Amino acid sequence: MKNNAVITFSIAIIIVAASLTVSSCSTGRPMGQRGDYRPVTFFSQSFDEYWNSRTITVTDRPRQMGGGGRVAMGGMGGQPRGGMGGGGFPLILRATLMDSVLIDKGIYEYGKMAGLSEAAANEYLQRYKERYSVDDRIVIWAQIITPYSELYLDLERWTFYIESASGHTYQPIGFEERDIVLQSSFPGDSPGIQQRGFGGGRNMKTVVFYFPKHRSDGTDVIARGDKRLKFGVVYRINTNEQVSGYWELNAFPR
Repeated sequence: MKNNAVITFSIAIIIVAASLTVSSCSTGRPMGQRGDYRPVTFFSQSFDEYWNSRTITVTDRPRQMGGGGRVAMGGMGGQPRGGMGGGGFPLILRATLMDSVLIDKGIYEYGKMAGLSEAAANEYLQRYKERYSVDDRIVIWAQIITPYSELYLDLERWTFYIESASGHTYQPIGFEERDIVLQSSFPGDSPGIQQRGFGGGRNMKTVVFYFPKHRSDGTDVIARGDKRLKFGVVYRINTNEQVSGYWELNAFPR
């Protein structure tokens, strides 16, 4: 049985599979002109290790969500800020930092699942990186989940941001969102989760966020040697209501 991480990554790339061909044909330039594309090769670690190290769950209710990745408590000093009227922060974010190493590994695993030849997998990798402009943008693939009304998944309610190790904050320069789906359960849910207030199902929206990869002076937002990258969301109506988490960049398998 295929592992959940590979399946999740497959869903992430299938979402844009149809547009990859259109995008590559409309650029008017030869394939592979932009970026330094590494060929798809053998990776020693399992894909689960790559995916989980780059996936965080941002929430103020950490014991109510299972699944891959690390659970990151929201708020200041590990404490959730606000309370949305005492009911807890209404969003749970599962966010994956889609860096080039993860993409290379993911396309390799996806190619095996789809029966692609090495040449076809490498061509798909090039198109994927051009489609997402990974040379110019930080790509974050997120599942935004709420146990409450789907109105909470309206992105206009929220300000999403990343904060670099140097303390500079950046908002998305673009995003793509999918339709809301109602889920009765999620992979990794603990057995008692329905007894803790999630028995009626949860609304989920998948969003791909694009953040700038370079600062105005041309330097990298994620500098060589940075240990952490913060990801957070703020309620626009009341900015005291917010949660955030961070990736441990130096813990990523390469």
